[in-house]
This record gives sequence, structure tokens and C-alpha cells, in this order.
Amino acid sequence: MGNCPEAQPASQEEYYRSREIERILRKGTKEQNEEIKILLLGAGDSGKSTIAKQIRLIYLSGFTDQERANSKETIFTNIALCLHRAAVRISCAGLFETLPSQIQETVSIFLTEDVYSTCGIEPQMWPTIQHILKNDVFRDAIIKDEGQSESIHYFLDSVHRLAEPSYCPTNQDLLYTRTKTTGIRETRFKTRDTHFNLVDVGGQRSERKKWIHSFQDVAAYVFCVAISEFNMSMEEEPAVNRLQEAIFLFDEVVNCSWLDKAGSILFLNKFDLFQEKIMNGTDLKSFFPDYDGEVNPRKAAQYITNMFQAIRKNKTIHVHTTTATSTELVEMVFKDVTDVLLREAMRSIGL
Repeated sequence: MGNCPEAQPASQEEYYRSREIERILRKGTKEQNEEIKILLLGAGDSGKSTIAKQIRLIYLSGFTDQERANSKETIFTNIALCLHRAAVRISCAGLFETLPSQIQETVSIFLTEDVYSTCGIEPQMWPTIQHILKNDVFRDAIIKDEGQSESIHYFLDSVHRLAEPSYCPTNQDLLYTRTKTTGIRETRFKTRDTHFNLVDVGGQRSERKKWIHSFQDVAAYVFCVAISEFNMSMEEEPAVNRLQEAIFLFDEVVNCSWLDKAGSILFLNKFDLFQEKIMNGTDLKSFFPDYDGEVNPRKAAQYITNMFQAIRKNKTIHVHTTTATSTELVEMVFKDVTDVLLREAMRSIGL
């Protein structure tokens, strides 16, 4: 049994081209202090920060004990705010008197604004919270509140677990925890023998003026869109549809001269919620009259994909329809990012 012969390149030309690709990638990495810069862009609530959290779970050491403690406080505050908003809606709709007296007492507590300003859920309040969440009027007020973060339903379905004295947020809890990104946050990680710097910037309108400071030396950008928000309006400007706002914002990004040579990846996020809305009767055509498809989430998602790709037909846009809370799909997205960078290197030497 002799030694197996070493695999030879198909041709001398292919061998040298392969070596040249490796050289370019090494040179590019060295020139950028051994880092490849990727931007995370998109409107608020699009799932950008969830992706950044996933990267920490996939490629780094996850979250610290302090971050979990901070997340617990944020979760409780968000729940208190949710209950406050529901209580206000019930009161404004004149439905308060229709509630059972025991629930009226609890709802009255959440009508005051300071109940959520200091993480206002005391341990003894959890049993009553669990009780009011079983009330149809109260639950309906939460469901119909468009301004409510979609992730809040995940936590409301888990109040029995959150009420435990020993409760400590899980990784999945942290992925669902909603906090607005302000400023610029960087996450450095390594995969496929390459160092990356993932730059997450705030998506709210007030934060977007800071984006330009991050546009230099960008190898690729991931633009996130919450397609489940096709029937929702902007928090900053209620007359503007959220998906239309995302389309307008993507137009600015994909046609920005600073990012002209950067790889473009479109992340159509929250497909699970989008699919649920479509199948439960929320008609895409009611908000986008040009849509002539049937009640089919995949066809509806393709229609949305076409709208984004039509913005700049002469640029390759790599599209993923996914859910940011899925670790497997986020890994796939970032495999695509590294593939895009490799293809750009090959193109630069005429392959």
C-alpha cells in the first residue's frame, strides 16, 4: 500500500490563478489591519442587532453574566410598558368598566406611567399579570397595538418562566430582547481563517445621519428588512408605511457611491411572522396594489424581493428570506458574505 499521490491542479494556469486569489485576500486583509469590514444596515426594528447577537453566540463566547442581568431588567421593563399601553388602550376605548373588578384593580396599576420607568414589576405582581393576560379584552388590546414590539409576544407566552425567582435570561431570551441601537457598535470575530469587523448602526431616522462615518473601507453590507411590517406604519411618521420606508432607504444605500464596490446582501427578515400574517388573512395587495399574486407567503416574498432588486438592476444583490432568531440561517447569511468577498477577489483578477 503506497502513499496516495498528491492532487495536482487541472492546469498550470489554474494553479497560479488560485495562488493569486489567496495573495489578494491576504493582501486585502493585511491592508485593513487583518479585518474585513461588514456593515449592518436597515430601518429600526429590522433585526440588525439580533444578527449581531447571533454572531456573538456563533463565533464568540456569547453573553456575560452582567449582560444577562441587564437583559432581565430590559425584559421586565418592556413587559411593564406593554401592559401600560394595553391598559391605556382599554381606558381610551371605554372598555375599563367591562373588566372584572379584580382585573380592573391590576389594570389601574398599569395605567400609571411610572410603573415601567423603573422596571416596575415586583415579584408579587406576576400571579396577577398571568391572570390579566388570560382576559380576552386585555389580550386583544395587546394584539391590536401596532406600536408594540413583535418580540413582546414571545415573552408574554413565557411569563410563567419569567415569574420564577431564579429566572435568568436564556440565549433565546437575549435574542428576542428589544433595545434600540444608538451610535455604532462593532463586533469582531473570525471565521474561515478571516477576521471580520461587523458594524451595527442605529436604524431610527435620528441615527441615520451617523451612517456616513462608517462607509469607508466596507467590503460588504447586509441590509435588513422586516418584511412582516408590510402592513405597519412608521413610529416616527405614522403616515408612512414601514416597508415603503425600507425600500426608500435601500435605494439610498445601494446607490451610494461610497458603497458602490461593496458586496450587497439583502436580508428579508421575520419571514415567520410574515408568513403568519399572510396565512391569517392580512392581504399584501391592500398595501401594495400592484401585487397580483395569491395568498402564498413565498410568492408574496418574491414580489417584495423583486421590488428591491428593481432599484438597481446592474448590481448583483444577494437575497436571503429568513428569520434573525434562527442561528442556522444567520450562519448561512454570513457564509454568503464570505462567498461574496471571495467572488469579488476573483473578479478583480479577471476570473
